[in-house]
Amino acid sequence: MAAIQDIDHTQDFREPWTVELDRVVGCLRDPESGRSWLSEAGSITARLRQHWPQVQVDVLWEGVRVPRWDESPCEALPPDALAWVREVRLHAHGIPLVSAKTVIPDWASAHAWRAVASLGSRPLADLLFSETGSDRSAMAFALLTRDGLQRPARRCIHTRQGASLWLTEVFDLLTQPTGSV
Repeated sequence: MAAIQDIDHTQDFREPWTVELDRVVGCLRDPESGRSWLSEAGSITARLRQHWPQVQVDVLWEGVRVPRWDESPCEALPPDALAWVREVRLHAHGIPLVSAKTVIPDWASAHAWRAVASLGSRPLADLLFSETGSDRSAMAFALLTRDGLQRPARRCIHTRQGASLWLTEVFDLLTQPTGSV
Protein backbone atom coordinates (compact mmCIF):
# COMPACT_ATOMS: atom_id res chain seq x y z
CA MET A 1 0.00 0.00 0.00
CA ALA A 2 1.09 3.55 -0.63
CA ALA A 3 2.03 6.04 2.04
CA ILE A 4 -0.45 8.70 3.12
CA GLN A 5 -1.25 11.28 0.46
CA ASP A 6 -3.37 14.39 0.60
CA ILE A 7 -7.02 13.96 -0.29
CA ASP A 8 -8.03 15.59 -3.56
CA HIS A 9 -10.66 18.02 -2.26
CA THR A 10 -11.97 18.58 -5.80
CA GLN A 11 -12.68 14.89 -6.43
CA ASP A 12 -16.36 14.10 -6.96
CA PHE A 13 -17.51 10.60 -6.07
CA ARG A 14 -20.54 10.30 -8.34
CA GLU A 15 -20.99 6.55 -7.93
CA PRO A 16 -24.42 5.50 -6.72
CA TRP A 17 -25.01 4.67 -3.09
CA THR A 18 -27.13 1.67 -2.18
CA VAL A 19 -28.52 0.13 1.00
CA GLU A 20 -27.77 -3.31 -0.49
CA LEU A 21 -24.43 -4.38 1.00
CA ASP A 22 -24.26 -7.42 -1.31
CA ARG A 23 -24.01 -5.16 -4.36
CA VAL A 24 -20.74 -3.76 -3.01
CA VAL A 25 -19.13 -6.80 -1.36
CA GLY A 26 -19.93 -8.95 -4.39
CA CYS A 27 -17.45 -6.82 -6.34
CA LEU A 28 -14.56 -7.36 -3.91
CA ARG A 29 -11.79 -9.95 -4.09
CA ASP A 30 -12.50 -10.94 -0.49
CA PRO A 31 -16.27 -10.55 0.00
CA GLU A 32 -16.23 -12.00 3.54
CA SER A 33 -13.68 -9.49 4.79
CA GLY A 34 -15.47 -6.67 2.99
CA ARG A 35 -18.81 -7.62 4.50
CA SER A 36 -17.28 -7.85 7.96
CA TRP A 37 -15.68 -4.38 7.79
CA LEU A 38 -18.54 -2.59 6.05
CA SER A 39 -21.23 -4.01 8.36
CA GLU A 40 -19.29 -3.31 11.59
CA ALA A 41 -21.82 -1.88 14.06
CA GLY A 42 -19.24 -0.68 16.57
CA SER A 43 -16.25 1.62 16.36
CA ILE A 44 -14.14 1.15 13.23
CA THR A 45 -11.22 2.73 15.11
CA ALA A 46 -11.49 0.18 17.94
CA ARG A 47 -11.61 -2.64 15.42
CA LEU A 48 -8.62 -1.28 13.52
CA ARG A 49 -6.69 -1.11 16.79
CA GLN A 50 -7.33 -4.82 17.36
CA HIS A 51 -5.29 -5.49 14.22
CA TRP A 52 -2.97 -2.46 14.28
CA PRO A 53 -2.46 -1.17 17.86
CA GLN A 54 -0.54 1.86 16.57
CA VAL A 55 -3.47 3.33 14.58
CA GLN A 56 -3.24 7.10 14.38
CA VAL A 57 -5.67 9.75 13.17
CA ASP A 58 -4.36 12.49 10.88
CA VAL A 59 -6.67 15.46 10.43
CA LEU A 60 -6.35 16.39 6.76
CA TRP A 61 -8.80 19.30 6.87
CA GLU A 62 -11.44 20.68 9.19
CA GLY A 63 -13.41 23.86 9.42
CA VAL A 64 -16.54 25.63 8.28
CA ARG A 65 -17.26 25.72 4.55
CA VAL A 66 -19.96 25.13 1.99
CA PRO A 67 -20.05 21.36 1.41
CA ARG A 68 -19.78 20.00 -2.09
CA TRP A 69 -22.95 18.54 -3.60
CA ASP A 70 -21.73 14.96 -3.08
CA GLU A 71 -20.79 15.32 0.59
CA SER A 72 -24.25 14.79 2.01
CA PRO A 73 -26.22 11.54 2.03
CA CYS A 74 -29.27 13.27 0.60
CA GLU A 75 -27.44 15.95 -1.45
CA ALA A 76 -30.20 18.32 -0.37
CA LEU A 77 -28.42 21.25 1.27
CA PRO A 78 -29.07 24.73 -0.11
CA PRO A 79 -26.14 25.73 -2.36
CA ASP A 80 -24.76 28.32 0.08
CA ALA A 81 -25.33 26.44 3.37
CA LEU A 82 -22.35 26.32 5.70
CA ALA A 83 -21.34 23.14 7.52
CA TRP A 84 -18.53 21.89 9.70
CA VAL A 85 -16.42 19.52 7.60
CA ARG A 86 -13.72 17.25 9.01
CA GLU A 87 -11.58 14.96 6.86
CA VAL A 88 -9.28 12.42 8.51
CA ARG A 89 -7.18 9.44 7.59
CA LEU A 90 -6.64 6.55 10.00
CA HIS A 91 -3.34 4.83 9.37
CA ALA A 92 -0.78 2.52 10.92
CA HIS A 93 2.89 3.17 10.23
CA GLY A 94 1.97 5.41 7.29
CA ILE A 95 -0.26 2.79 5.63
CA PRO A 96 -3.77 4.21 4.99
CA LEU A 97 -6.53 2.10 6.51
CA VAL A 98 -9.68 4.25 6.49
CA SER A 99 -10.40 7.75 5.21
CA ALA A 100 -13.39 9.47 6.79
CA LYS A 101 -15.34 12.64 6.26
CA THR A 102 -17.76 14.22 8.70
CA VAL A 103 -20.20 16.89 7.54
CA ILE A 104 -22.36 18.68 10.10
CA PRO A 105 -24.96 20.93 8.45
CA ASP A 106 -26.43 24.03 10.08
CA TRP A 107 -23.22 24.59 12.02
CA ALA A 108 -23.26 26.98 14.99
CA SER A 109 -21.15 27.24 18.13
CA ALA A 110 -24.05 25.92 20.22
CA HIS A 111 -24.64 22.96 17.89
CA ALA A 112 -25.49 19.55 19.42
CA TRP A 113 -22.33 18.15 17.73
CA ARG A 114 -20.03 21.07 18.75
CA ALA A 115 -17.62 18.66 20.51
CA VAL A 116 -16.47 17.45 17.06
CA ALA A 117 -14.65 20.76 16.60
CA SER A 118 -12.39 20.02 19.56
CA LEU A 119 -11.50 16.39 18.76
CA GLY A 120 -8.14 17.25 17.25
CA SER A 121 -6.37 13.99 16.38
CA ARG A 122 -8.77 11.90 18.46
CA PRO A 123 -11.14 9.69 16.46
CA LEU A 124 -14.78 10.64 16.02
CA ALA A 125 -15.59 7.28 17.64
CA ASP A 126 -14.49 8.77 20.98
CA LEU A 127 -17.54 10.99 20.74
CA LEU A 128 -20.01 8.71 18.94
CA PHE A 129 -19.56 5.64 21.13
CA SER A 130 -18.91 7.26 24.51
CA GLU A 131 -21.96 9.50 24.74
CA THR A 132 -25.59 8.48 24.76
CA GLY A 133 -28.50 10.21 23.14
CA SER A 134 -27.66 9.78 19.48
CA ASP A 135 -29.18 7.57 16.81
CA ARG A 136 -27.60 6.17 13.65
CA SER A 137 -29.44 5.70 10.38
CA ALA A 138 -29.16 2.63 8.21
CA MET A 139 -25.92 2.40 6.25
CA ALA A 140 -25.59 3.11 2.55
CA PHE A 141 -22.71 1.55 0.60
CA ALA A 142 -20.74 2.29 -2.56
CA LEU A 143 -17.70 1.18 -4.46
CA LEU A 144 -15.89 4.46 -5.21
CA THR A 145 -13.47 4.53 -8.13
CA ARG A 146 -10.52 6.92 -8.32
CA ASP A 147 -7.09 6.67 -9.90
CA GLY A 148 -7.86 3.19 -11.23
CA LEU A 149 -8.66 1.86 -7.75
CA GLN A 150 -11.95 0.76 -6.21
CA ARG A 151 -12.54 1.73 -2.60
CA PRO A 152 -15.50 0.29 -0.69
CA ALA A 153 -17.28 2.93 1.38
CA ARG A 154 -20.21 3.37 3.70
CA ARG A 155 -22.09 6.36 5.03
CA CYS A 156 -24.80 7.11 7.52
CA ILE A 157 -26.42 9.91 9.47
CA HIS A 158 -26.03 10.24 13.23
CA THR A 159 -28.70 12.35 14.93
CA ARG A 160 -28.55 14.00 18.34
CA GLN A 161 -31.09 16.51 19.68
CA GLY A 162 -32.49 16.87 16.15
CA ALA A 163 -29.09 17.75 14.67
CA SER A 164 -27.46 15.66 11.94
CA LEU A 165 -23.88 14.48 11.53
CA TRP A 166 -23.15 12.86 8.16
CA LEU A 167 -20.33 10.34 8.21
CA THR A 168 -18.64 8.75 5.20
CA GLU A 169 -15.93 6.12 5.68
CA VAL A 170 -13.79 4.86 2.80
CA PHE A 171 -12.03 1.57 3.48
CA ASP A 172 -8.54 2.03 2.06
CA LEU A 173 -7.58 -1.33 3.59
CA LEU A 174 -9.99 -3.03 1.14
CA THR A 175 -8.80 -1.07 -1.93
CA GLN A 176 -8.29 -3.04 -5.10
CA PRO A 177 -7.44 -2.24 -8.74
CA THR A 178 -10.47 -1.53 -10.95
CA GLY A 179 -11.75 -4.72 -12.59
CA SER A 180 -9.67 -7.01 -10.36
CA VAL A 181 -12.50 -9.37 -9.41
